[in-house]
Amino acid sequence: DKQQPEENGTLIYHDPGQSLDVTSSNGVRSISYSGNCVSFIGDAKVNGQLGYQFIFGACDFSATGGIGSFSISLTGPAGYSYQKNGTLTTGFVKFHQMVQP
Repeated sequence: DKQQPEENGTLIYHDPGQSLDVTSSNGVRSISYSGNCVSFIGDAKVNGQLGYQFIFGACDFSATGGIGSFSISLTGPAGYSYQKNGTLTTGFVKFHQMVQP
């Protein structure tokens, strides 16, 4: 038997000012959609190290001429905490809502 995860998603985030590279680990635990926005939570690797959790939110504003906005919160070992939000100036927000049969 193959078990399919209930939710599937990927986070890749880079903050060059903080020398921070974040990638999701093992998909995501939950995803929620609201209009042109999405938020999801999951486990992450930070600079290649496991043991972190993330909450990420993003909105796609391409229909109104913008790119989008985002927010990210990370927690981890030894009380580690990182938060950032803002308007995207380059790149894109891309998400696909899966329709259940």
